Amino acid sequence: EIALKKAETIRRNVTASDLLHDFDPTRKLTVSVGLAMVDLTMPLEYSASSADLALYAAKHHGRDQVVLASQLSQTPDFQGVQLVLSEPNQ
Repeated sequence: EIALKKAETIRRNVTASDLLHDFDPTRKLTVSVGLAMVDLTMPLEYSASSADLALYAAKHHGRDQVVLASQLSQTPDFQGVQLVLSEPNQ
């Protein structure tokens, strides 16, 4: 809950700053954030992948927003998506 509030504050502050995108000065700079809880019973890569998927969902649904990985199952485009971790190549 604290991370969500901080991410929202950062997102709102960047959006309110009227910063312009370096590569396209006609676009304002925004922030999209994907958040996931760390599950200490799972490899850290699982939590990182969950946050990455939530970030992808934030961008997919219009950018400039914070998405929690725990809410992805309630998002129609991401229902049924499962993370699969593979063993690293040795």
